[in-house]
Amino acid sequence: AFLGMPTPMMRPTALVLNLLVASIAAVRFARAGFFSWQLFWPFALGSIPLAFIGGGITLPGNWYRVLVGIVLWAAAIRLWLDLRVPGATHLPSRSVAIGCGAFIGLLAGLTGTGGGIFLSPLLLFMGWAETRETGGVAAAFIDLPLTIPHEVGHALGRRHAPCAGCSPAAQKQFNRACALLH
Repeated sequence: AFLGMPTPMMRPTALVLNLLVASIAAVRFARAGFFSWQLFWPFALGSIPLAFIGGGITLPGNWYRVLVGIVLWAAAIRLWLDLRVPGATHLPSRSVAIGCGAFIGLLAGLTGTGGGIFLSPLLLFMGWAETRETGGVAAAFIDLPLTIPHEVGHALGRRHAPCAGCSPAAQKQFNRACALLH
């Protein structure tokens, strides 16, 4: 864990930081004209219910760390390799976008990430958007469809196992981080 932060505290902390950064980015991309509602909505529609479900699942600490590690390594590889499909961009079919959004929603809910980290490479690799449009759609995707259902699911799931096994100091930090989200 980064800086010795207990696992139960990582999810709400990551969520708050994702919200802040994504909100700033979404507004800037939209003002610059790099947001496509037509591309955004099917992914958002698929992600909402599964972000709620994923947010309500508390993975054991070791599983959570492994899953987050895989996600971070995948992001690093995505940055290192240029795997884009050459040629003009095209929109995915609605059913494909909704299905991909559902998978991304579940993964984002489980890891406490905003989901844009999964959506961005998908949009680029499949040729569904250009770089700047990907940035605008991914930033909005982090904020709107994933944060609210994830937070509700996480809050409901947290009632049953609040920071189990944490020291009193860690429990206090965990409660403060959760209070920021409410």
